[in-house]
Amino acid sequence: MINILSYIQYIAWVGITAGALIAAINLKRNTQQSRANFLLTLIPMWEKLSPSRAKMQELKLEILNEISKRNVLKEEDKLNLLRDLYEKKLRQIESNSGKDLHLIYEYLNYFETIGLMVRKRYIYFDDVYLLYKGPIIDMELAFNTIILEWQNKFHESEGMYENVLYLIEKVQEYEKKAPPRSCMP
Repeated sequence: MINILSYIQYIAWVGITAGALIAAINLKRNTQQSRANFLLTLIPMWEKLSPSRAKMQELKLEILNEISKRNVLKEEDKLNLLRDLYEKKLRQIESNSGKDLHLIYEYLNYFETIGLMVRKRYIYFDDVYLLYKGPIIDMELAFNTIILEWQNKFHESEGMYENVLYLIEKVQEYEKKAPPRSCMP
């Protein structure tokens, strides 16, 4: 009688373990599917940002043209000049408070949402890095200093665009592990 009871317990244990394993596999698959679906919803959102992206690209090209005219040779000097020129251009845009400033805010708001999703681990940083590495690196050059100033100006310590800054920081950490590359095309 004891052997039959042990045998039944063993079968029940195997069944429960198999059920738990199947549930875990299904949960992982559902989680991956949810993340994939979310990443797919980013495509139309990114497309709607077309005017904002065009403004950022225009700003970047203006700055790169200005740098190429100056014949700056050292990489570090190019990076510092890039940051300075972005800051100067953004201050001009901010002082005009027109459509261009709205486009800049719209662009930053998109990445604020993406940064929040990464920070809360709703999506993987690696996915965001593969999709948006270039724009995030550009944002570091363009916005890092000015966002900190905006936080102070509007008394939003670590609130205003904190997730943009988080993304920038994560990309910088990731890039430190990568081999060096030129900041000029």
